[in-house]
Order: sequence, then structure tokens, then C-alpha cells
Amino acid sequence: MSQATGLLSGMKVVELASRISGPYCGKILAHLGAEVIKVEPPEGDETRRLGPFPNHIPHPEKSGLFLWLNANKYGVTLDAALPRDRRRLAHLIRNADILIESDARGSLHTWQPDGLINGQLLRQRHPGLILTSVTPFGSWGPYAGYKATDLVLFHMSGNAHGLLGPVEDPGCDPPIRAGGHQAELVAGMAAATATLSALYRKRMTGLGSHVELSAFEAMANQLISGLANCAYGQPAPPRAQQEVKEAAIGGMVTAIGGVLPCRDGYVAISPREDAQWARWLDVMGQPAWAGDVRFRTRESRQQNTTELWELLSQWSLQHSKHDIARWGQDKRIPCFPTNTVEELLSDEHLAARKFFVDIDHPAAGPFKYPGVPYTFSNTPLPLNARPAPLLGQHNDMFLGGSVTLSQDSSQAGNISQAGARPLTGVRVVDLSWIIAGPTATRFLAMMGAEVIKVGSARRPDPSTRGAPFQAYNQSKRYAALNLSKPEGLELVKQLLRISDVVVENFAAGVIERLGLGYDVVSAVKPDIIMVSSSGTGHSGPHKDYVAYGSLLQHYTGWNGISGYPNREPIKGGLWADPWVGMELAMVTLAALNHRAVTGEGQYIDLSMAEALSASIPEALLDYQMNGDIPAPQGNRDTWDAPHGVYPCAGEDRWIAIAVTSESEWQALCGVIERPDLAADPGLLNAEGRRRRCDELDAAMTLWTRHQDDEAAMHRLQAAGVPAGPSLDIARVYQSPQLREGGYLRPLRTSDGETRDLPGLPWRFSDLDDHHIAAAPVLGQDNTYVYQELLGLSEAEVARLVEAQIIY
Repeated sequence: MSQATGLLSGMKVVELASRISGPYCGKILAHLGAEVIKVEPPEGDETRRLGPFPNHIPHPEKSGLFLWLNANKYGVTLDAALPRDRRRLAHLIRNADILIESDARGSLHTWQPDGLINGQLLRQRHPGLILTSVTPFGSWGPYAGYKATDLVLFHMSGNAHGLLGPVEDPGCDPPIRAGGHQAELVAGMAAATATLSALYRKRMTGLGSHVELSAFEAMANQLISGLANCAYGQPAPPRAQQEVKEAAIGGMVTAIGGVLPCRDGYVAISPREDAQWARWLDVMGQPAWAGDVRFRTRESRQQNTTELWELLSQWSLQHSKHDIARWGQDKRIPCFPTNTVEELLSDEHLAARKFFVDIDHPAAGPFKYPGVPYTFSNTPLPLNARPAPLLGQHNDMFLGGSVTLSQDSSQAGNISQAGARPLTGVRVVDLSWIIAGPTATRFLAMMGAEVIKVGSARRPDPSTRGAPFQAYNQSKRYAALNLSKPEGLELVKQLLRISDVVVENFAAGVIERLGLGYDVVSAVKPDIIMVSSSGTGHSGPHKDYVAYGSLLQHYTGWNGISGYPNREPIKGGLWADPWVGMELAMVTLAALNHRAVTGEGQYIDLSMAEALSASIPEALLDYQMNGDIPAPQGNRDTWDAPHGVYPCAGEDRWIAIAVTSESEWQALCGVIERPDLAADPGLLNAEGRRRRCDELDAAMTLWTRHQDDEAAMHRLQAAGVPAGPSLDIARVYQSPQLREGGYLRPLRTSDGETRDLPGLPWRFSDLDDHHIAAAPVLGQDNTYVYQELLGLSEAEVARLVEAQIIY
């Protein structure tokens, strides 16, 4: 085991970022072992004024969101208006490996340490520094400099249109964002991923980097499957229920499953295959209608969804959600209860995996905080954590004396590799399939790694049949190999022997039964990094549960805080898999950085359920602080007002508007020409505006109903108000920001056509382009892998093809 205290031990980070996305990037690096110094203004970070708070009483040292975001960090206060403090900040930066900044124009513009007003000047002064800029839209494209909040990002990226699925009346039921601050967390995770890739490049080459992250593009990346569908000419899914050609069961595709009402809540089920359906009928005790011709096949069940749903509900209402979930899992049917945060905190599986972390804060007191969803075999992360800093707590430590210069570990690298892609020289064997694993390896491939996808015609990747495969597998090689045969196993072991990383996302136990568990893989290549992702992780009492991402959104309480107030739980939404894909890429990069210093490999176990649970910290802490089980609140916010989505001219056109400050409120009143609201003393602060939300929403609607959604965005943004249209995926695909900014790139796909497909949501200032190529077809790279890499003769390859080993 390494003597280091963390994967990023020795790395020094200055966090010059506010709100959520930038600090979340810093939180990830801190938990991985970096020394993160959070710089706050004298009045404190903005999140100190956001809750939840114990007993609902605001207090700058007791914000649950701030406490979670900033555990394991050090904290100092500096005043940007004071030359002395700007010099102090310059000193901190001079001794840092990484600087994180945020905001539309960048924090450097506000602070100007030593007169350095932008990243270019800073990098000239400190060429070895990694500067990560987390901004709403990046410094490129027509929306550069525009402001955005979680609400605006969720709606502009198309995610809000898909969260609910079809609704009965789109004119009355607007698209909604997810509960919490999911868009800002996505941006923070993407920023951490990009930062770790830049750090790895620095270790290899000695080069610093300026990495710019677009939160809008990071959120668009959550929907790369939808963008790929658009590239192949498919329209956006309709929001009106009556326009959905294929019937839906409980809001999800019939043959896949839905959410059943129970006597104590709801249970999410997914007996999507005919064999699973037969076992589901056993769970129900073979009801009298089991042999009904209307429900005999997947297609017939889909055609008769209304009748089937009524029969299923009559049965489920007689039972507990936990009993049904257990009975379903006993029959190997994906099935989970829709948990509340109260149930999540007492969940036996999460307890067994020690997911929650006890932290006793000197002002707020002791609480259980959601931890991280991954474990590293050779570098265990601490089960305890340092509480978030009090305001200015570490001023004396970092501002009162000299600071030791950070050790520059990059000298062993080759400084001549200017322009090198971050993962040049890294080889990845990709055994994953469908969404989460291929999404992770897509990131690695686009950052320069040689990713070799291994698959077989014997059991092809289910996504191969659709356009999304073209996005999930960009920039990879693809070799055919039948792992069910001993010779196939031996060949993949030969490939692992010359590789750095292997990624798999099968159900728990599958990779071991194949004969490729970590004990086998590490014996073949001791320093290899093996990344395994599964629904509930590879340990704990529920490790063998059958899971799909949409069902885990119910199990973890994620869906429970999203939706319209006082309605049934939302039924699905493809959120979990792409979110976990990004996190898988991030932990892989963390392990690569650790290996670059220590030579150690790792086994990484990531739980999709825990990844979702970790993204709802406010809900989990609110329950502990106040006994409240947070309910969905649509597009409204607990703290900011006005904060909503308002109808515009045209069919199903909406605009998201979020006011986060008094200056934005006054600007909004000016745009909508309501001086009476601007002068109303009861509306001069957010608390007063929250009390009159209905009145303000009505006033907003009076104005927006007559506005084009995009024209209204530009008017509001010109006045400094965060706003953006709520787009479906087809309009996202045509977004001038994605096209002019270069996120969508023309690629010649395997059918010979040229299509615009998604890239990466970040840019390196010294790289002209990412490594973006079209997705391969099965067996495309057989000659390269088997003859060039493994040294087999042409005759031997032909024999293996004939024997259906290379198949």
C-alpha cells in the first residue's frame, strides 16, 4: 500500500470560485488528497447564504450546502479591493499546482492578482500552473459572457424536456429541472475530469494548461445519445402524451417497466424481457389473467398498456414497496422501492459500504454527509473528513507567513511534447457496453488515450443498433473477440499485458465468472488500473441486485425530489448512466495520476446508486437538520425568486429565468417594464419575493407570453439577468452556441455520411482540437490489435476467425 495519504497527495490547489460548480471541482480534488485552499471574500462565499439550515434559521457557518461542498478544504478570506490582499492571492497562486476560477467573466477579472486580469497573462507568469476556468458557456461562441444558473443550464441543454417524459397537456405542464443543483454538479464533475487530465499531462510533459469548461456543453453531454439521434435525422421526442406513437406504462416504455403504486408508496419495476416477464408473473402468484393473449408478448403488452397497468396496480396496492422489490430481486428482476431520504439514511446496503461520513462541525454540529461512490484498492480514501472551514479559519496558517513552494513533479517528463494530448501513450481495454462504461472510455479516447473496445458478434453491445453508439464510441478502436472461449480469454490477457487501464460495467460477479477478475488481471499486469462499475457496487448485501440506471434514480431518492409538487414520482429519465460515465472517467484519471508518481495500479469499485445519492446533499442534510422530507417543487427554488419557467409565444415554447441578486431583480423589472415591482418595498429582497411567488409568476407570464423565447433571452442577458429558452433536443442540436463554439464536429460515420456529432465540453488553450473520430464497427481494428500489437501471423488470425474466437 502506498505511503501517500491520497491519490493527489502533494498537490496544492487554490480555489477562487463561488457558488457550486467550481467549488464542487475543488471538493473532488480535496477528497482525493489534494491540499485545497478556498479563497472567500470577507462576507463569505455565496453558498453560505443558501441552505438548508438547522431549524430553518440562516447562519453563515451552518449552511448544509456549504458544509458539504467544502469539507476537507482550508479556508482564507481576502478582499479584492485591497492591494495587499491581491498580493497575498498572487503568493498563494505562485505556490499552487492548480487554480480553479468560476463565473461568466472569470474570477481573475475580479481579483486581478499582481495585475493579472486573465488566464493568458497568468500562464505567461506561471507556465507550469494548471488554470481551470468553470464558466456557463465558455469564452467562445455567441453566448460567451452570458450568465446562467442551474435552472437555466438544465433547460437550455434539453435535459428538462426529457426528465418527465410525455405529459397530458404540454401547455399547462412546462418542462422541469431536476431537484437540487444537478447542472452545476455536472459542470463541477466535468471540470474535475478535465483538470485531472491536465495534471496527468503535466506529470508526463512538464506543461501547465489553461482548461476552460463550458457548463452548457457539459450538460449537453448528458444527452449525447439524443444529439446522435438528431444527427441521424430523428425528431425530438414529443412531449404530448397523445403524440407518443408507442404506448407507455406509467410514463415509461411498456415493455421496459414503470412505477407501481403500493400501500406505502411506490415501487419501480423493469421486467423488460419476455423471460423476466414470465418470472414477474411468478412474483404475482400467476394471476388469472397471466395467460391473456393481450399480454403474451412484449409487443402485445405495449399495445395494451392501459389495461395491463390497471391490473398490475390492483395487485401492487395490496403490498409493501419493500416486499415487492425484494420478491422481484429474488427472481432476478430489476426492481427497487422509491425511497425517501429518510429511508436512504437507514439503508442497510449503504451502511454496509460505509457510504455516509460522520462529520462534526464546530458551529453546525454532527451530521451524516453523503460520501463518494468509489473505492480504490491500494489507496483507501479516509472514512472521516475535516469539517468545512469557518470563515477565515486558516488565515494565519496561509497568510501570516511564508508558504513552502510546491514540489514540481513534472521534471521527469519531456517538456518538448508541447501540444501533446493529455493521455497520449495510455492504452485502455474497453470491456464495457451500453452507456455508462462506453461514455467513460469515450472521454479517455478523446483526450488522446488509445481505447480498444472489445466485443463479439456472439453477444453484441445492445447500443450497436442505434445512433447513440456513434456518440458513445467515438475515437475508439474496435476488435472482435469471443471471451466465452479459453483462447479468447488468453488473447485478452495478452492485450491487458501491454495496456494501462481496463474498464468494465457488467453486473456484479460477471467479470469474475468470465475469468477476468482483478486477481487475474493484476497477476497479468501488476500496475494495471481496473475500473468496475455496477448498479450497487461490488460489496454489501445488495451487491447482486439487478439494476438499471432509471430504477436506481428511484432507489436513491433522486427522482423523489424532482417533478411537480403533489404528484406521482417521475417515471424515469436517462440521467444516471451519463452522469456515472463522467465520474468513471474522473476516477480513472485520478488513478493514472497516482500511478505516474508511485507506479501502483488500482482496482476501482464504483456504485451507480451511490453516485446518485451523493448528488442530493441538500435533501439528505435538510432531513437531518429539520426532519423535513424534501418534496418536488417544480422549477421553483428554496432561496432565489423569481425562479421559474414561463410560457412564450409559439407552441410549447418556454423561457427559464432566475434572479439571484437584488441588482438582477431591478434589471428584470426594467426589461419587463414594471417600475411598480422594482419600487415595491416588499420585493427588495429574496425572502419577500419568495413570499409572493404566485404574484410574481403571474407578472412574468404577462410579459413572456408575447415574447419569442430566444429574443427574450438576449434582452434579459443584455441586462444581466440569467435566462434561456427551455429547448428540446432538436433545438439544442441546432444551437448556435454548440455549432459556432465547435462542440458539434462534422465526422464521416461508418455508413459514409458526414454528420455533426458531439465533442468534449472543455478546451485546452494550447491544443487546436481534441482527438475526435467517428465510432468504429465491430472487427474494424482486428489486424492492428492481433497482428501489430500481439504479433500473430495472418494465418493464425485466419484460424481464430474460422474457429469463432475472433468473432
